[in-house]
Amino acid sequence: MPVVRTTDEAGVGLLEMLVALTLMGMLFVLLHEGMTLGRRVWERVPQRGGERLELVEGTQALLRQLLQRAYPTYRNGVVPFQGGPAGLEVVTAAPPLLGGAGRITVWLTLSRNGQLEIAWLPDTERRLTAVPRRSILLSDIAAMEMTYFGIHAEDMTPRWHPVWRNQQRQPLLVRIRLRFPAGDSRVWPDLMVAPLIDTDAECLPNTEGVRCAGRT
Repeated sequence: MPVVRTTDEAGVGLLEMLVALTLMGMLFVLLHEGMTLGRRVWERVPQRGGERLELVEGTQALLRQLLQRAYPTYRNGVVPFQGGPAGLEVVTAAPPLLGGAGRITVWLTLSRNGQLEIAWLPDTERRLTAVPRRSILLSDIAAMEMTYFGIHAEDMTPRWHPVWRNQQRQPLLVRIRLRFPAGDSRVWPDLMVAPLIDTDAECLPNTEGVRCAGRT
């Protein structure tokens, strides 16, 4: 004898089907959103790594420009190039990134919290009250070592020096090494730059012939 479903039973079956379809739809939405979020995170990781690598490359390019254009403006028989293991001061032609006009004095230092900082002051603003402009080039640096190859006045033998101060000439080469913390994906190839200008063409010797006229 055929089984005849009542109206109540048919209504229950339809309700169960609607609930099942609703749950399946919600599950599909959740899975789709999870996959979309995962894809977005995956896409952003390489971008952030690329940006960090670009910062390293840009920093190296800027420092290369500054050191290549270092100018030996003689004052009292010495050049203004003053360098140590973790910083230097140099007079150089301003690159486009730092104004691109005239000469500037540049200070490069590694702060205690691991930031590579640059400060610069145009020659036109050199006065006791002038405040250098500052910027952070890189962060999270474990250590920096700067060395200078050339001839010191006291030994007359070309070699690498940890300090270059109060010399009559600029170094022949400047080497900058940076080390990042363990696990950091950034890579800093040794930056080695040769200053291209070795003569102060604007120096007009005074009557004694020991200083440039108009300079102290």
